[in-house]
Amino acid sequence: MKKYTVFALLLIIINGCITFTMVQHFQPETAKSLQTEQLSTEISDKIIAREIVDTSFIKDLDEDLQAKIAEYNTMTGVQKRNMAGVVMDELKKHFGYVFTASTFNDLPEQARIICEKASTYMLYGNARELMLRDSDIAMSFGENADWKAFVMNYTHYEMDKYFSLIDEIMAQLPLNEDYHKDKIRNRQAIEDTYINCLDDEKLAEKLREYNKITAENHAILAENAVETMRHFFCIENEPYSHFDDNKNVRKYAAKVAEYSLYEERANMMYADEELGTLLSLEMGGSAGVWPRFISFEGEAEYFKLVEELLKY
Repeated sequence: MKKYTVFALLLIIINGCITFTMVQHFQPETAKSLQTEQLSTEISDKIIAREIVDTSFIKDLDEDLQAKIAEYNTMTGVQKRNMAGVVMDELKKHFGYVFTASTFNDLPEQARIICEKASTYMLYGNARELMLRDSDIAMSFGENADWKAFVMNYTHYEMDKYFSLIDEIMAQLPLNEDYHKDKIRNRQAIEDTYINCLDDEKLAEKLREYNKITAENHAILAENAVETMRHFFCIENEPYSHFDDNKNVRKYAAKVAEYSLYEERANMMYADEELGTLLSLEMGGSAGVWPRFISFEGEAEYFKLVEELLKY
């Protein structure tokens, strides 16, 4: 009996030693692999967002990929500066705003915000949709048909090399598989950088369709919301400029436009602490029930598409 007991104890000790050795050998490698994958996903997120990737993120990647990301950083800085110039020229042409170091602080805050946002969106192949989905830009159209036409008809130019470089980098990095779901839940447009990396072409096409419908309807809803809020605050007869208009108009119109992309739009507006309080103050006319009458063309099909995409 003692022999068997001693033998069993020896087996347990040997097995423990082997297990300990394996853990000692493999655990650091596994941890390093997981850490590298996490960093790679963070890098792809940064590139999708058109952010500069710090060198501390790429030191463990292979040299070729490091070189491409370094080139991406340089090109992103240059292209962002170029696109800012394009937007400044358009705002000067259509609104008379002059962007110089000496005049910058005197420009309407909204003009500066739109320049910053538009010049970033223009670093994407689907810049038009990203701009139309942005409340600040969509609400800036007002009666300026030329500025609106510039955004509505915008197509990128002389950026094929930049986009090709991004595609090459993204092909070597992992994607956040739930990225599009987070965007859809918030009714945001999805950057084409992400869509172009998807292996599922059916999903990619549906996301492009979602982008188009979301962006175009948001632009219409935003303009309508501005008109509604101007009436609400009794300033509908004042000069019509969304660059220096009443800040409350922009604030609440943005909320109305974004909630309008949801099926439960009215309840979401009433439940919003700020907007709900404002609606409770409305007297006469629809007495704050007008959110229940908001709709847009093809919304039933849109809500079905959203539901389908959230299940992918």
